[in-house]
Amino acid sequence: MEKTLAKGLIVLEALAQAGGPCGVSDLAASLGISKSNTHRLLNTLVATGFASTVDGRYAASLKMWELGTKVIDGFDVRELARPAMTRLVRETAESVRLTVLDPKSLEVIYIDKIDSPQDVRTFTEIGGRAPAHCTSSGKVMLAYQDDAVLRRMVRKLKPYTPSTIVDAAELMRHLKKVRASGYALNQREYSPQVAGVAAPILDGEGHTVAALSIAAPADRLPAARLKQVTVMICDAAASVSARMRPGSTSVVQLSARIAQLRGRKTKSSTNGTTVPMVRAKRRTSKE
Repeated sequence: MEKTLAKGLIVLEALAQAGGPCGVSDLAASLGISKSNTHRLLNTLVATGFASTVDGRYAASLKMWELGTKVIDGFDVRELARPAMTRLVRETAESVRLTVLDPKSLEVIYIDKIDSPQDVRTFTEIGGRAPAHCTSSGKVMLAYQDDAVLRRMVRKLKPYTPSTIVDAAELMRHLKKVRASGYALNQREYSPQVAGVAAPILDGEGHTVAALSIAAPADRLPAARLKQVTVMICDAAASVSARMRPGSTSVVQLSARIAQLRGRKTKSSTNGTTVPMVRAKRRTSKE
């Protein structure tokens, strides 16, 4: 690894996350880098346009935002998922999220959202992260990962509420059921006030590229309502998957699961075929 580049990126990330201008001494102390090295790296970031300085304090520049928007725009799934997300919010009046999985940190990253119109609603930010093992979107994407990813995941299970699954064998059994059903639930596992449900968005080869999720205050999603919302989220995810690669095997599988949820019999095909607390008047934590 190029150490100077790595340190520069660490400093840049710290500036981006700081939320305001930082002094050299404070930044050096928080990062464990010498003051002279930190000062040199900051001046390089200023010279290349990634940072700005006023009165001896440093902040990330808008160049970071410009590059970030270009990266986000590269996720075509955002454009494809928007109509389904808009429909879900209209039909459920709950918050809808679009997430991808960071396979290195095993966190979900929120790449798009539409918030609930209700005063009490869940809250997250585009670009925000959450642990994959205790969110519905995270679990539904983990369910489609290979064994190497799952082995790494079960070594870092952390409890967030009494309902968080932290036993490795139990979580592996749970993920197997998630893959079989085509959706995942979050029942107060990340926040004691929040419940949610998610379904995967698959490409033509059956790879999980993203997840759609609905999150709401848990008391608004009792069993009967949760069942209704599950059908809606699976239907929406299947429609996005179909737009990713029309006629793919994964879409056939998802459509069959949706029909099963609705209590209909399905015909076999010839193929054999994803915490801050309540925004607005109040905030609940993100799903």
